[in-house]
Amino acid sequence: MSTSSPTETNEYIEQASDYSSISERFQLQTFTPATIVRAWKLMKKKSNVSEDALGISNKMVDILMNSHVAIKLITMLFNASVTQIHVPPEKNRRYPESH
Repeated sequence: MSTSSPTETNEYIEQASDYSSISERFQLQTFTPATIVRAWKLMKKKSNVSEDALGISNKMVDILMNSHVAIKLITMLFNASVTQIHVPPEKNRRYPESH
């Protein structure tokens, strides 16, 4: 078993404190309707009807992406998650385990 020298420990502490200042400066940018549309256009298999854990399929989202109102609501949901650092519990649900 090796032990850290005081110099190694001090270097680690300095690196960790530097990381802390970097992470404090890190911020997610908010979304615009244009960035939502652009991201969706990059998605593959837009017509896939397989549902996720919430029962939402890519086909459903693709239909919504034809509505300016839906795009605005999706943008607002994403921005609320970013600015409030909150993901609605129903969007944070995990897939059930297979038995």
